[in-house]
Amino acid sequence: MKRLYSNFDDNAVMLSRGWMIVKTFDEKLIELKIESIVSRCNHLNDEENYVELSAYFRRLN
Repeated sequence: MKRLYSNFDDNAVMLSRGWMIVKTFDEKLIELKIESIVSRCNHLNDEENYVELSAYFRRLN
């Protein structure tokens, strides 16, 4: 954990399936990261968009 903390940028957001890592909680940075992910699906139709985003944000058990 210490190695991850020391190598992680202060303004970085690591977001994946069911988890998020931030060094400093900043809602604006998290919002920008999510908008970046959503913008990758803009070329898809609505149903494909929902499937892609659901797969990205779904928590894996």
